[in-house]
Order: sequence, then structure tokens, then C-alpha cells
Amino acid sequence: MAAATLLAALAVPFVGSGIDSGTGVDEARGPYGVPGCLPRADEGRVDVTVTARALTAQGSTAASLGGDGPTVGASVRDLAGYAAQDLSACKVVQVTVHLHDTAADAWVPGSLEQAPSPVEIDDVDGGRLVAVDFETWRASLPAQTREGYLQHQASWLVTLVHPVPGTYRLTGRVTADDAAASTGDVEVLVTLTASRS
Repeated sequence: MAAATLLAALAVPFVGSGIDSGTGVDEARGPYGVPGCLPRADEGRVDVTVTARALTAQGSTAASLGGDGPTVGASVRDLAGYAAQDLSACKVVQVTVHLHDTAADAWVPGSLEQAPSPVEIDDVDGGRLVAVDFETWRASLPAQTREGYLQHQASWLVTLVHPVPGTYRLTGRVTADDAAASTGDVEVLVTLTASRS
């Protein structure tokens, strides 16, 4: 399923969502593990970029998912589907892992293993991100939305709780929806830089 479909779904109001895609609703009220997120007075705005790599079981770089599956990439967008730029504290971005079958020259859908709780990623300079995997977010939706057109995605919803510039590390286990059902660990580096906008 294309990332744009999820982003469109995020704009659909539902009970308790609090998800904002430019509607003025407080993003921090959504199911991201950080209700009541409040910016610090001295926090500036940031641009967000991502890079990804497949990992071996020992944590070193793998050529592809699981060693012989699709190659790995990543993208990041804000909840309106635009480039993740000029964002303030408590805003939410969608970080998506992309899988490419080089032999078939085709993109392969995939899913991210559900985590037991939101992942808190702290920076040595006081920054903090909180990431919720797509399956956890999907499970929080009303049944009629959850069982509709939302399909599995290898994505996180990441709240910029305290967006101090720096690099933050996300890891997860991804399964490709290919013939071999390739599975492996993926590392995504989320880099925040001071916005020039």
C-alpha cells in the first residue's frame, strides 16, 4: 500500500484520534505515546531526513533484507504528505521503510513487527523522539476504520517531542510481502537539522 494512502487516512477524523494534517487539531492527543506533549520555550524548528540499511543478526550491514531479500530504503513525510521540513516540537512525521526487488525492478510491500510499547529515542543533548509502529497505531483505530482500506505498512509514526538537532536511531524487524516472505532487521537513522525556512 502506498504511503499516501495512510497519510490520507490520517486526515479522517475518528474518536480519540487527535491527528492533525493541517486541520488545527493537536497532534499530541493522538495515539503516539506522548499525550500532552508540550514544546520547550527554547526549541527551534527542524528539517527531518532519513536513511536506512538492512542489518545482519549480529547488527552489521547486510546487502539486503535477511541477506537475500529486497534492498532497503526509507522516506519521511509530515502528516499532510509533504516534505518533513520546518517542523516544531510535538509535530508527527511518518517514517516508512521501502523494499525494492532488484531482480524484478519492482517495489515490494512489507510490514513492521509490532513493538510492545512506544519506543523512546533520546539524544545526548536532551532531544527526544517517540516512535509508534504502524501496527500499534492501526490497532488503536475503531474497527470500521481498521478493517477498511488500511493495509500493513513498514512504517512508524514519530513524534518530535524535543527535536534537538542530531541523529536518532530506529530499529525494527521487517517482513517483505514477496514470494520468499523475506524477513530481517532494519535500521533507520532519523536526522534532525535546524530549519533554514
